[in-house]
Amino acid sequence: LMIALVPLALLSAALLDRYLRDGRPMLRLWPTLAVALLIGLGFLVATRAGLKIGRFDKSLVAMLQPALLLSLTAVLLHVAADRRARVVAATVLLALTATELVATNATSNMNAEPTSVYAVFDPRPSVDRGTLDALVEAIKADRASGRFPRVEMLGPERGWQNAGMVFGIVNTLGYNPLRFAVYEKAVGSGQNNHEFRARLFPRSFRGYRSPLARMLGIEYLMFDAPMEALPPNMPRARAFPLVSGPSFYVYRLPPAAPRAYLAWRGVKVDSQTAIAKGDIPDIDLDFEALIDNADPLLSVRQGTETLDEAIESPGTATIVSHRANEVVITAEAAVPTILVLHDLYYPGWEVEVDGERRPMLKANLLFRGVEIGPGKHTVRFVFRPFSAENLKAALDIVRHRKGTR
Repeated sequence: LMIALVPLALLSAALLDRYLRDGRPMLRLWPTLAVALLIGLGFLVATRAGLKIGRFDKSLVAMLQPALLLSLTAVLLHVAADRRARVVAATVLLALTATELVATNATSNMNAEPTSVYAVFDPRPSVDRGTLDALVEAIKADRASGRFPRVEMLGPERGWQNAGMVFGIVNTLGYNPLRFAVYEKAVGSGQNNHEFRARLFPRSFRGYRSPLARMLGIEYLMFDAPMEALPPNMPRARAFPLVSGPSFYVYRLPPAAPRAYLAWRGVKVDSQTAIAKGDIPDIDLDFEALIDNADPLLSVRQGTETLDEAIESPGTATIVSHRANEVVITAEAAVPTILVLHDLYYPGWEVEVDGERRPMLKANLLFRGVEIGPGKHTVRFVFRPFSAENLKAALDIVRHRKGTR
């Protein structure tokens, strides 16, 4: 956007200079009518879009302000005949522009927001900041106990959809690494999905206690209205309030599935079909994991096979380090198991077990996994999108798509 605005600003200044020197340009009838028609169509399209998303009032005001300013400017520039009148008209135009910038804090609803919208980023006391501090402190306590919860924010705008990346809050609907095509299809997220009317709930994600929601680790819900006042399309959830206020309502859900766990049995599934149909096999997250049909299991039991001898637990998995491009886990397995990490499966991720590269599995439809044997292990997931192997894999995918067209 800035690349387009900079030359537009320079062009506007050049046209104003040309006007002061030579007067208004000679306008031809048909080109002028064509431009007026295009502007009118633009207003109709924008108005329809405003009605569709329920923000007609804001969109209309934001469109009328520049339209009135443009009309007044056209009248002033047209009636100014001699050079002195043109100077007066240009001065009035600059004064009106400066006044509009100051009055709307150099922004409008069509291009940006006033600074008050971003109170969540301001360390000074406010409702936004108080809510943020309470949420961050709760998540810090969870992480200290070995949990890595995610948050779903619906309703709050005011900078909140960007706050996750700044303050380390993994917002399932915000602008973060969770957002890619398969995830959006499975979870129902998409553009403007922080608005209640735009939030979809596909069969694969019917509510906040659904299997996929539990695998995602959603343990906090943040709304700009109390749960009992949510629209009918919103699923209700049993939760207790963490923060209640005039603008924000934060709820805490019961503990979800752990971010990392061990499973001694793998249940094969066609991930794409399960997501498309919303038919997710019911598994016990204490010892089972869904594994995509394309990934072979070498030593872990599959289907309905049972262990020869009963065990209380397949083992433990502890996240030692969790960073954007690397996750390190220590695992102690009693039998051959699948280590499941509920972070999203994505090309470019690799996995090492005790320093040795291993095939990465697509586990539980959207996430990452790897087979490990009995004993203690250090497992390292690392993101290497530009390694020679991953670049070759990306090229093969492009070639395959071209070949199927």
